[in-house]
Amino acid sequence: MLERLSSGITKVSIPIVVLATVLAILGGYFGAGIDFNMDFREMVPHDLESMQTMDRIEESMGINLMEASPVIILIEADNIQASMGQIGPLWGELEALESVRTIRPEYPEEGAEAYGQAVLTHLYLTEPLTTIELRESVLGEVNDVLDKYRGQLEITAVGLPVVMEQIQEKLPWEQAKLAIFTVAGLIVVLALGFRKLSAPIIVLYTLGIALAWTLGVMHLFDIPITVVTMAIFPLFLGLGIDYCIHFIRRFDEERKQGHPVVKSIATSFATTGGAILIAAFTSIIAFIILATSWFVGLRDVGVSLAFGAALCVISAFTVLPSLIALKERVRGGESSAS
Repeated sequence: MLERLSSGITKVSIPIVVLATVLAILGGYFGAGIDFNMDFREMVPHDLESMQTMDRIEESMGINLMEASPVIILIEADNIQASMGQIGPLWGELEALESVRTIRPEYPEEGAEAYGQAVLTHLYLTEPLTTIELRESVLGEVNDVLDKYRGQLEITAVGLPVVMEQIQEKLPWEQAKLAIFTVAGLIVVLALGFRKLSAPIIVLYTLGIALAWTLGVMHLFDIPITVVTMAIFPLFLGLGIDYCIHFIRRFDEERKQGHPVVKSIATSFATTGGAILIAAFTSIIAFIILATSWFVGLRDVGVSLAFGAALCVISAFTVLPSLIALKERVRGGESSAS
């Protein structure tokens, strides 16, 4: 069966690559719209009694309980009481912001090291800062007010929203760095392992196609990028690259024995194809089990990787042999393809 499939694929290799690329472009286009959500409640199941209670409180009282993690302003001075002439107006401007519902000062306990020299100001916001845009907007307003008084007082903004903002600032570069190092490492290892530059190009193109398809599926199922689902991408590459390596290695062995391209691809399908299917099937089963988790974050990882593993196999069985056939045709190996 796999040999017959390979024969059909090699005959229509160009249409397969074109169709796969078009679908990948569509998947990447929709994948670009995936939400980046850092709200922990998106990862916690709402059938928990505590979550249901929180939802009921918010609906009945109009109070957003995410304000339990407010922005905290640390104000330090040699003598806090003597600096109240500057701190009072600062509190007034902060409380006047539309994004701030109320503020609550908190002083150190008597006898503490910072007693009389510091005060915490808790800023309770009107809504949780669950998106990048909202976080930048609200914290920008707060920082504008704080900047007016920083020459008179020593002021530091802390709290979970501030930490999340700093993570958001560093995250794009960390993601880009991870992608650059991963791709560079794969190119070096594959080029050295196969002793030819075409191998990493073919493998990365095959995986890139499958990854774009997976992003489209994530968009379709409304799976956001969270601190949990970010782990999908390195796991995806680790899964998919094995399928490609086994197939290409077997194909090279057949070609070294003087077999034509079509027969070499057919033999690769017949020998490694079954093993790849079994490996992928076991991975998919494991991810489907993970997708039954009560924890939403793990469930999203399971769904994404289950589809990702399946799409990797589809790409390895269609795009990969098509690219190999096209490469052989370009280098003149087509003469021995029949």
